[in-house]
Amino acid sequence: MTDREKIIKALAPLHASDTAVQEVLEMAEQRNNHTMKKSGRTILIAAVIAVLFIGTALAATYPSWSPGLQRLLRITDGELAALEETELVSRPPVSDTHDGVTICLEQAVVDGGTAIVSLRVEGLDVPEGQIPVPGQTLVTIDGENADGWGFSVYDDLLWEAEGVVYSDGTPAEQNGDGVYIPHAIREDGSFEIDVYFGGLSRTDMLVGKEITIVVDRLGVAPIGGTPNDRVWTAEGPWELTWTAEGSETVREWTLNEPLFYGITLTGVKLSPISLRLDFAYPPLTNIDGTFCNEDGQAFVELEPFVLAKLVMKDGTEYTGIFAGGSGGPEVDNDGLAEPFSYRYDRTLNRVIDPDEAAALVFGVGNGPAGRPAEYYTVTLPD
Repeated sequence: MTDREKIIKALAPLHASDTAVQEVLEMAEQRNNHTMKKSGRTILIAAVIAVLFIGTALAATYPSWSPGLQRLLRITDGELAALEETELVSRPPVSDTHDGVTICLEQAVVDGGTAIVSLRVEGLDVPEGQIPVPGQTLVTIDGENADGWGFSVYDDLLWEAEGVVYSDGTPAEQNGDGVYIPHAIREDGSFEIDVYFGGLSRTDMLVGKEITIVVDRLGVAPIGGTPNDRVWTAEGPWELTWTAEGSETVREWTLNEPLFYGITLTGVKLSPISLRLDFAYPPLTNIDGTFCNEDGQAFVELEPFVLAKLVMKDGTEYTGIFAGGSGGPEVDNDGLAEPFSYRYDRTLNRVIDPDEAAALVFGVGNGPAGRPAEYYTVTLPD
């Protein structure tokens, strides 16, 4: 009997999925290729132990992972167990109850400059044809307002190239007004609010800071309705406070890379779910109320917002990786006439390994001004 046949036979009583079986077979093959004098029995035992461990980890992981965070960070089912082994993920046991409604922190993904948190809301009555809506949501870090926070209710709608679908791949339904019907309410009647925010200055580490999320009230609104249609049905405030845990992995590069129109990339800070870019600008001249460079390009056309690609060492290229954030010139309102710096902070919509980042590709042009697209590749030193 071959090793492959032995493994398949051994895994049969475990009811392992086809994917798990294939992963174990590939692992065993790799061990055969890279390990000297390994007996077939040793490989088989290792494979069975691995599938037991991985299977148990995945079984424990899946129920506790919020679908909103998994989708936002583009984490596949196969990546969940590995991510659980990192310092990025935590589940602080904090909750608050008011007006018969409980909000608890489901999980948090935190790196040096960014946090993405899922909140589970239980006890709010949401009639059919309506959606839940949070009121004002505030985030503070050590008592000060966080940088660039936002929130959304997970609705299970995916906007794909071929159309709008639910997470299971079925086409999204529409109501009589042609509005897509969300699946915000889970089978147990709860729903999810996803909150994302940066640090006080994006230069400080979030890890170890006291985080507070406050939701003042909750209500419902008709699907496709307007803000005026909201009805507030539960009053808070709900306050969730905990000390942030997460990954302190970060890579920083000090650079002097010319890009375009006299703009220079001077710094990069990369964490698993956040990116900071620093630029140096040449002096700009005020022409009829518009700040322009020496070639006449307006300041708004010179903003280096387009990071076309993040390239990894293995050749993987990530595009469209920004989920939100902030950016702007670090000058006074009337200071653009002098050389100035520009800082751009962004939350990433996927988890990356900063140590595996190889290059940034910036793009400019191909926009309203009709300029042809140009691309500039900046290699990140090891």
